[in-house]
Amino acid sequence: SDVCSSDLTFNLQTGFLMGVLRFLLAIAVVIAHADPVFGYYIADGRFAVQMFYMVSGFYMALVWNERYSKSDNAVRSFYLNRFLRVYPQYAIVLVLSIVVS
Repeated sequence: SDVCSSDLTFNLQTGFLMGVLRFLLAIAVVIAHADPVFGYYIADGRFAVQMFYMVSGFYMALVWNERYSKSDNAVRSFYLNRFLRVYPQYAIVLVLSIVVS
């Protein structure tokens, strides 16, 4: 029981920390696209993008291993969950963009 509990805590903490890291890397990319401050660029956008993809790939592997690897229809479940997570926001932004324009 303690092993499962500690594994869950580790994965929740790891997921949270990776989320924070991904957020900071995304902010670094935004800052890299801004004008230099006093002649200096605050962040290297190329490095931030590469790190964002590396962290995201690791996080997706962690999610796959925790949620889908033991499922009979893992690929279908994974893509269905990804679609349901992404599509509603996409549809809302699309509709709002059409209305505004």
